[in-house]
Amino acid sequence: LGHLPAAGAKAERLAVERADGTQIDDIARQLVIDAALDEVPPNNTQVYPGSDLILAVKDAVESLFAALGPGDTTPPTRWPAPTSETPADLQLALIDRYVMSVPGVHNVVIVTPAAAVVPAAKQQIVLSALYIHHKV
Repeated sequence: LGHLPAAGAKAERLAVERADGTQIDDIARQLVIDAALDEVPPNNTQVYPGSDLILAVKDAVESLFAALGPGDTTPPTRWPAPTSETPADLQLALIDRYVMSVPGVHNVVIVTPAAAVVPAAKQQIVLSALYIHHKV
């Protein structure tokens, strides 16, 4: 037990490093990740910390796009017909509703699309890129 701090002694940090480079600090009860990034940002690029909401918001937006159905024809031939649960149009209010359903999200600002997206007949709207910005 000589490696643990004794009464009146200076506290020492006890850390365990795993094979993958993750360090677990038992005294501070913090998880420190010391591993290379998947992608290295270009020089002079600012890198900001993420939020614990980012993955939940990403999952909510992906579930929204998974619920979208294809555009309908005139006269309507899509079966099942578009409903509020399986719409074809990507409405801003729909994006707002899905993102605001994530616990902890208090505000949503949608930069793009600027207006509803209506797919052509028998065409499906897909997510090509998702950028999530959060303010601390």
